[in-house]
Amino acid sequence: VDEVAFDIINMYEEHTAEEITAAILEKYPDNELIVEALKVKADADYASGAVDIAFETYSRLADKASTPYAINEARIGMLRSARELGMHDSVVEIADALTASSTLSTEQRSEARFTRAYARAAKGEKEAAIEEWSDLAKDMTNLNGTKAAFYIAELQYRDGDLNSARESVN
Repeated sequence: VDEVAFDIINMYEEHTAEEITAAILEKYPDNELIVEALKVKADADYASGAVDIAFETYSRLADKASTPYAINEARIGMLRSARELGMHDSVVEIADALTASSTLSTEQRSEARFTRAYARAAKGEKEAAIEEWSDLAKDMTNLNGTKAAFYIAELQYRDGDLNSARESVN
């Protein structure tokens, strides 16, 4: 760890945090701090719009993480990245893995379920999407529950079912 810290200090003035993290990951791939470094890099990549790189980094993080919390965080990053990249099959797979976790927070579970339904709708699996969104819409105190009700109404509207769309939003 001291060697890693020394390298970080030496690079600090001339490089960005992302560059330093990438260099540390390459030089010390099995260091005990690798999970922290991968999280920093993945979050920075995602925030900067390098979503494809973020997806790969979150995938590495999921492989390296040793605690359920860290694995869930990595998978949430993968889920968001896959959604942004239009990787609908991957979104469904990742959401399935997330919702199977007993350590997922309520908010994370809601996000995974909402995003899985969104991917299913994008794949043309409207009935499956509506079923999942309908269950989420039962809790309108949750952001994803509110969004789910809106998305159900939007699908119904697109299908020309104006009465059902009106009922869904009321």
